Amino acid sequence: MLAASEVAVVPYMPILKGRAGELTALDHLPETQVGCILPILEVVPKTIDPIKDAYRFAERARDRLPAGPVGIDVRYLADPETGWRRPIRDIVDDLGCFDIRALPVVHPTDPPERLRDHGDAARDNGGRAIVRLGADRGRPDDDLTDDLLVRLDQHVRVAVEQCDLVLDMSSVLSDGQVTAAEPLARKCVSWARRQPWGSITVAAGSMPDAVGDRESPTDDRVAG
Repeated sequence: MLAASEVAVVPYMPILKGRAGELTALDHLPETQVGCILPILEVVPKTIDPIKDAYRFAERARDRLPAGPVGIDVRYLADPETGWRRPIRDIVDDLGCFDIRALPVVHPTDPPERLRDHGDAARDNGGRAIVRLGADRGRPDDDLTDDLLVRLDQHVRVAVEQCDLVLDMSSVLSDGQVTAAEPLARKCVSWARRQPWGSITVAAGSMPDAVGDRESPTDDRVAG
């Protein structure tokens, strides 16, 4: 999924699965483009253990990610039923050891405990986070604004000014779908401008599955 940012601070924000093909593509970015991109990586579960999946992702990603910040989305990982460790905090800590600034991706529908985990991870990186708002939330209105701001304030405890907002229009694969999505996207942007977000990005599109399925010859070595 590709995104073009409305605010110059984040000119390009691709939303990618955190798999071998995507990580390899990021690893081959020209130096001149590294500062112009803030990728969001969705951590894909491989086991039933979210802590193990978080560790394996960080281990695989740490040598391939660009020097700039990267968003980490753990929406597909379950919350551990026991113990004190949490996937997003583990990933942020592990990547931080390699001087990679990982920003938690917050979904407004996340349960309070996960929102608090996002807040802890954000404060470990200067208090910055990414808020990803999906089109499935419907048309934006005052109720959505109030709910979103309350959850950010009470659970994440990160100021709106420290959050980059991503308005996710999901897959838009044809001219007809673009025509259908554009009015909602414009309304979402108008709604978002009422708050002092760090940046506002409209994301839409789709990456071919083949990119994520393509394995690198060095995968076994990197995964250890």
